[in-house]
Amino acid sequence: MHRRPISTAVLVTVVLSFMTALLVQPAAAAPTSASWRTAMTVTGFDREVAQANGYQVITLPSGREASVKIDIARRIRAGESLIVDGQQTLYGNCGYSYVELYAIGGEKANFRTGFGIASNLPAAIRYQWVVRITDNGGSSSPSWSGNLAYRHTWVTNSGNCLVYKLTRGTAWARVDSDWSYAVLSNGAICSSAGPATSTNIY
Repeated sequence: MHRRPISTAVLVTVVLSFMTALLVQPAAAAPTSASWRTAMTVTGFDREVAQANGYQVITLPSGREASVKIDIARRIRAGESLIVDGQQTLYGNCGYSYVELYAIGGEKANFRTGFGIASNLPAAIRYQWVVRITDNGGSSSPSWSGNLAYRHTWVTNSGNCLVYKLTRGTAWARVDSDWSYAVLSNGAICSSAGPATSTNIY
């Protein structure tokens, strides 16, 4: 059985169809970054804040400090053996913090950072937050601070992403754990563990 020869016209049509399929393939997405989240921990106490809000900082038998209601502090000093629950004792994990940096093209990146205080703990009354952003063009340290009016969460720009102009290549964003914290109404200083992330600026 003889095969029929493929005509030139058919061959050209097949080649053109193949080339067209290649041209309409979507471009590969540029690499971006996911947000990075870490815990926050109590690193100290502001005794004046605690006192102003009806709390007192005491030393537990273990040697750790805790912030408790003033009446509980009095009962403990009087010799009562009380179990200080998680609402009162603050020397461990107290929430979470995060940072996001996403390349969006045009040598720009979306940025966002914030924190959340554990819901079973007193709310925050003020905060300070510093992020170190580094790229091939240098570094910057945007910062935020202020009163929080008894809130459990805070995020930059009311949750909307900030847009930063950066230099092409890898860029990093890191919450500075030495300067990023929230002061809770019982005086606990809840500090960020310093989450960090990176993205490829294009």
